[in-house]
Amino acid sequence: MQEIHVDLGKNSYLIHIDKGILPKFGNIVKNHVQINKTAIITNRIINGLYGETLEASLKSVGVEVITIEIPDGEENKSLKNAMTIYDALADNNMTRRSVIIALGGGVIGDLAGFVSATFMRGVPFIQVPTSLLAQVDSSVGGKTAINHPKAKNMIGVFHQPRFVFIDVDVLKTLPEREFKAGLAEVIKHGVIMDKELFYYVEDNLEEILCVDPQSVEQIVARSCKDKATIVEQDEKEQNLRAILNYGHT
Repeated sequence: MQEIHVDLGKNSYLIHIDKGILPKFGNIVKNHVQINKTAIITNRIINGLYGETLEASLKSVGVEVITIEIPDGEENKSLKNAMTIYDALADNNMTRRSVIIALGGGVIGDLAGFVSATFMRGVPFIQVPTSLLAQVDSSVGGKTAINHPKAKNMIGVFHQPRFVFIDVDVLKTLPEREFKAGLAEVIKHGVIMDKELFYYVEDNLEEILCVDPQSVEQIVARSCKDKATIVEQDEKEQNLRAILNYGHT
């Protein structure tokens, strides 16, 4: 288990990285976040794999849970789906003290983060990223957005999570292509700021590609530390944080 502190003053939070987090998620989160009612935002595939486990863990510690499924795919990071979530939150009497949990990859994280930033002028949210790319990149740093017909991520806001929970075990069900996409981001971090990470990937590539939990935990933790270091210096991407866009544009 590793914990990384993202120091952003009043917006500071912890990244908790471990194996087998989801079954004990409720007990862990109760020790860090005041939570009595929550909405899990996810997609059909991830909900089928992990939704029941997460929901049961939360209910076991007395948390009231609703689950909202959104279709998967970048095209669904839309105002239409944000409205669907707003409706579900309102219909279930969610308040400013309710917590939104993003269970999924980057699309779910962006959409859930945007909704949490704008519903009732802002409610707490927790990132539970299930893709390697989301674990090492989009779940850390507070960038949330939805797409517009004229541009990707055109409508967005910086809204930091209260907590990021990374369970490396979920990567065992990630398609190989998606795993390699996340690994490319890890290698990019190595290229731009962390040669030791680059060499670690080079020396342990076989184990990493086999999703060895110990090796994967190391690259995820190192990447999160690297990104946190940048975000702490430039939370709103005014200068230094733009280096993280290397390879994106």
